[in-house]
Amino acid sequence: MFFLFFHVEKKKSKKRRKKVRQKRSNSQRRKRGKHFDNSKLENHKGKMALHQILIVIRRQLPNLLEELSGIKDPRKMCQYPVKEIYMACICMFIFKQKSRNSFNNTSMQGNIRANCRRLFGIELPHMDTVNVFFRKCSPESIEKVKRRVVQCLLDHKVMHKFRYQGYFMIAVDGTGVHSYDYEPWVGCPYRTSKKGKTTWLVNVVEAKLVCSNGFAISLGTEWIKNGGDMDKQDCERKAFIRLSERLKKDFPRLPILILADGLYPYEKAFEICENNGWQYMFTFKDGNLKTVWEEVEDELLINQKNKKSHFLCRTADHVCIQNIQWVNGLTYKSFHLNWIECLEIDTNKGNTKETRFVHLASLLVNDDNAVHISRYARMRWKIENEGFNTQKNGGYHLEHKFSRLNFTAMQNYYQCMQIAHIINQLAENELSFQKKLHQKDSIDTVWSWIIAALMFVCFDDDFVAEIYKSNCQLRY
Repeated sequence: MFFLFFHVEKKKSKKRRKKVRQKRSNSQRRKRGKHFDNSKLENHKGKMALHQILIVIRRQLPNLLEELSGIKDPRKMCQYPVKEIYMACICMFIFKQKSRNSFNNTSMQGNIRANCRRLFGIELPHMDTVNVFFRKCSPESIEKVKRRVVQCLLDHKVMHKFRYQGYFMIAVDGTGVHSYDYEPWVGCPYRTSKKGKTTWLVNVVEAKLVCSNGFAISLGTEWIKNGGDMDKQDCERKAFIRLSERLKKDFPRLPILILADGLYPYEKAFEICENNGWQYMFTFKDGNLKTVWEEVEDELLINQKNKKSHFLCRTADHVCIQNIQWVNGLTYKSFHLNWIECLEIDTNKGNTKETRFVHLASLLVNDDNAVHISRYARMRWKIENEGFNTQKNGGYHLEHKFSRLNFTAMQNYYQCMQIAHIINQLAENELSFQKKLHQKDSIDTVWSWIIAALMFVCFDDDFVAEIYKSNCQLRY
């Protein structure tokens, strides 16, 4: 009897354990499946960010596809129209894909192709098809589209509230894009080391409209390249002369305030700004324009009134003060310059750090605007940080060779990147969108969720209709 009772109880305990295991496995499957449940994904941050991008394109750039369609097609036979070729490349940079191969592999996953067809109105071509097209098409065509995009933003007065004294701040600077151990094309600049090693460099000079909220929007691009009749190699100063001519031609009535580094305080730069009616603020290094420095030292000994102190922070543990002094009416050849120096002393918990900023400006400095002029002159750093650094290290992969040996294709990829960066900036810096993000949410994390949303969510007509019916105002 005892043995029979023990055998029955053993069977019951086995059944109970089996049921418990089944319940645990079912709950684990449900937990694993939650990440890919469409009903849960419908409200996640990737969908929110994608909605924001589409709203930006519809409200701020409504004619983008139409402008892309107007580009002349050099092909005789084609499967994909021009707008799909260019928009596919722009989408690659909007979604921050690191290479053509990466975007090809990603676009084959899940619902991405169907969603791009529904949301962006395009069929995604293979990126090798895009590359072949870019080798044949002049980069001036897509640069004209970028110029119309910027003009559309100016017409909508998106950046007007960030002007200084009515002037749009245009930062000008150069950056390195690629380097080679071989000559990729004829006319590529090069540098030879002391040991005799030659490196070929691809550099570009950019003019970006910078704003205090973080905008760094490309207005003009000039590549540093050697011509056939040049005795010396091309350089940033020569590229700026060509870039200034194009800026004046493309935006003849735009009130411009040029911000630039210590390479630009020289006669030709002053002449260009005065002839074009532009204001300027240039970084002024010690030893540059010695006659100007001598005049500054003499004026500082005579006039001790043009000084001002301004506290940036004043607490028990942290004190940051700016000591500003200036000299107006300096002369360099036929140009009238104004000098300003800001010595920032930051004392935090007993540790003191001093930083000195010196600039030459065309605007008169006085007690009321000295702090603002010094601060806005330093906004040229935004072309370095929000501009070049973001495009190199913020997901756009500027230094990746999307086309290795064809300079024409390389320029086309670069201009598509600039348009994508403009769209993403308009989405990221919008105030209501920033409020929706959690403090710990980085932009790169949210953008990775965009791919997840495109991959696993099947967007319907109601989602598209919601975007076209939306009358929200984008604020920056």
